[in-house]
Amino acid sequence: MVRRGLLIGAVACMLAALPARGQEVEVIGRDEIAALHPSSLIELLTRRVGISESGGNLAIRGVPKVAVQVDGHAWDSTLVALERLRVEDIERIEIYRGAASARFGAQALGGALAITTRRQGGKTRLAASQTGDSLGGHQSRIEAETGLDRVTLGLTAEDSRHWRTFNIDPDNNPFDHLAPVERSYTDRRVVKAEAGTGDDDLNARLGLEVAQDAFHWGRPNYYRDDTSAIPHLSVGAAWGETTLAGSVEVHDVNINMLRDKGGRDGAGLDPNMRLWEHDQSLASAWELRAKPVRLGLNYRWDTEDSEQTDYASGASLFRMYDAIETVSADSAVAGELFGGLRGELAGRWDRYRYLDTRLESPGGGVVRPETVELSAFNPKVSLGWAAGGGVDLHGSVGKGFVPPSPSSLYYREASPTLVTLANPNLRPEKSWTWDVGASAEGDGVKAGVTLFHTLWRDKMEAVTTPGTPAIAQMRNIGSSRSRGVELSMAAALDDGWSAEANATFTDTRILQSADRETVGNRLPNMPTARGTLAVARRWGEGWNARTQMTAVSSQFTDSRNLDVDANGTRWRKDAYWTMDAQVSHPLTFDGAEAEAVLAVDNVFDCRYEKKFFEIDPGRVIRLQAVVKF
Repeated sequence: MVRRGLLIGAVACMLAALPARGQEVEVIGRDEIAALHPSSLIELLTRRVGISESGGNLAIRGVPKVAVQVDGHAWDSTLVALERLRVEDIERIEIYRGAASARFGAQALGGALAITTRRQGGKTRLAASQTGDSLGGHQSRIEAETGLDRVTLGLTAEDSRHWRTFNIDPDNNPFDHLAPVERSYTDRRVVKAEAGTGDDDLNARLGLEVAQDAFHWGRPNYYRDDTSAIPHLSVGAAWGETTLAGSVEVHDVNINMLRDKGGRDGAGLDPNMRLWEHDQSLASAWELRAKPVRLGLNYRWDTEDSEQTDYASGASLFRMYDAIETVSADSAVAGELFGGLRGELAGRWDRYRYLDTRLESPGGGVVRPETVELSAFNPKVSLGWAAGGGVDLHGSVGKGFVPPSPSSLYYREASPTLVTLANPNLRPEKSWTWDVGASAEGDGVKAGVTLFHTLWRDKMEAVTTPGTPAIAQMRNIGSSRSRGVELSMAAALDDGWSAEANATFTDTRILQSADRETVGNRLPNMPTARGTLAVARRWGEGWNARTQMTAVSSQFTDSRNLDVDANGTRWRKDAYWTMDAQVSHPLTFDGAEAEAVLAVDNVFDCRYEKKFFEIDPGRVIRLQAVVKF
């Protein structure tokens, strides 16, 4: 351990001594978010080049491992968790493409999202908004802010229901436990309070969010209810060009779930099992910036306590407890080298310790697996060159690392139609990624092209084998590759018109696997081509209109690359395209500001299959009204 610490210290000193460049990053600001009026964060992100949905997670450049940070702290990267983040609460999104473990640690094989939420308070104002859609969904929201001397205060409350989640296809689905018999929906109720003080030189921010999220998945006895409390404290200080920022955040989440017996009708819809989970975490993150150096230090402590009980008898079927300690240190140095050449050299060391894991089951007593300790150092080198004439060249190479979680190592579950197996032999994923590209800007036009290549080994994938019951297990599937090209262009045209387009072409392959029949196959849920074209216009007294077309190629849903199985189930999702449109207009009356938005998602009512046996609900009309006093 002493040698390892000395090595890490030496590497950090080397990083701080070398000149390099700033990290290439795409930024989505508050003004752009407000102008786009997306229905959700997922919709906003998947409009961007290289970003797509993949089996319940986001993927960047064909790699379904994307790290997410919210206000400097790790956030769950599943689509379910990202849907909890409302676009109205977001101030800024930074998109990092390519291996980003050198800054964000685990899960950043394909890239990372750094999300900054809006600071409440300042001038006194009151805002209310109401959204409704043709599916019967709604969102009611109120925000209040004020300032008292040097203290700012803010309060937000929201109540919403969305009918667009988990639209499992009832006509093409080999898994009885997922077949819906009624409409699925998500409810969210949340209250956020915040207080802040200080200025640009010294400031502090204290916040608390209390929320209840309910996910009902189209079956009367198959749901999940979450209640969470998240207090947050952040501080910042600045001395000239030197800044220090730190924060402490606590998550306390209670999850209650009910599972049915798994059939499509009759007794198969009766309740079978209750699942309870209590997750707690304490996270502290600090960052020091003093050009050209950035230093970061993070500590995190997570506990997970989950139990399965029989619905009828209340008897315990399985219980698991684990504690996870994560310590990380990262550093980067960036700047000009010579002749317009820029560079950045970054690296991050992470140590994961799985402590005090306990497994309890009837007849098996209490099992305590040995403490697991994993560590990794992930470097990244980036270069850029301003070639003149608005042309910029860039390239990078970096390493990624994803450790298996205690749940994937030890968690198990059994029902009449689904058995989830543990896999204590899982190995961490490791990857190398390089990319090279060029961008050009001039006369109101921006364009870019990037070639990328990721090679990773011991890729972890949830493998589900159909049957009664279906068998699910997280496995290492050997080595895999993702490579391709990204294209993007944006132009400001005459008379208030603007246009933007992007396309991503990705070739993913399984190179090595214990299942020889899958070698050479494409990775599941990865389209080979995806593109968007958007046209917008501003005119008159604040009128704004926008239309966007999206096209996605066909994709497989599992590593077997089946088109149709022996039972006639389609495993390959067909190519599709959709078109969205919206128009908005601001209003002013009696000293208040208002805006009305009319949006039509999926204008031509395309019922395409977009994820794992999920089908789009078709055309949805949204109407939103926002009033600010």
